[in-house]
Amino acid sequence: MKYKIGLKLYASNIEYAKIADYEFKRGSFDYIELYVVPGDLKKYKSVWEKSHLPFIIHAAHCFHGINLSKREYFPANKKAYEEAKKYADLLRAPIIIFHPGLAGDVHETARQLKLFEDKKIVIENKPFIALNGKRCVGGSINDIRVIMQESGAGFCLDLTHAIKYAYSNDIDYIEYLRRCMKLNPAIIHISDGNTSSCFDEHLSLGKGNFDFVRICQIIDLTKQQRFITFESPKKISAKLRDFKKDVTFFKNIMKDGVFK
Repeated sequence: MKYKIGLKLYASNIEYAKIADYEFKRGSFDYIELYVVPGDLKKYKSVWEKSHLPFIIHAAHCFHGINLSKREYFPANKKAYEEAKKYADLLRAPIIIFHPGLAGDVHETARQLKLFEDKKIVIENKPFIALNGKRCVGGSINDIRVIMQESGAGFCLDLTHAIKYAYSNDIDYIEYLRRCMKLNPAIIHISDGNTSSCFDEHLSLGKGNFDFVRICQIIDLTKQQRFITFESPKKISAKLRDFKKDVTFFKNIMKDGVFK
């Protein structure tokens, strides 16, 4: 298999720890992508450290007061990075994901990331407009390329964000995804949504109108190993059955050769 399946959780989602450990041992997924909030480490680190599962870390973003694209946010941004790094070191995570920021300057984003001097960092592409109506930094391919070149960061391709950016700018989303793939993402985020909306929905696969047959052809995972994190909604009462349903949906679409 040329890719690894990821389960997205917050560090505070400790109610998932036991079922996640069980499903990992059953082969339902290959790693957890853990979103960390500054200040959470002391509360939750022991739970995840005991799990001995493979992890990828997602650093805090604008919902928690982080904005890499603005210089005045640097103290908070640095604190968020330091917290994410502690998690990554503790859990032996090979990747730390960052969002580029809101209503700021792409070169400032690159400058701050470069100051962190961490080869684990990858930058995630964003939609054109955030849920709060502000314009995102890192929506365009050019923004992502600038950040990668000036900071040395890798790339996290969020499929939904790319599709939303394409819609907002009247670009064919299939062609836009092809261009995004040329940046060689180390990790991909997947969820469903509606192609006629500029806002992120994070729907379960099959609940929107994304053309996953064509999308899976574009992100052809037979050529090199990538991480692919499922960001669709989950309910603790479902005991990850909703997550597994999405994974099955995805696997049924992918070419047979991928799974040999």
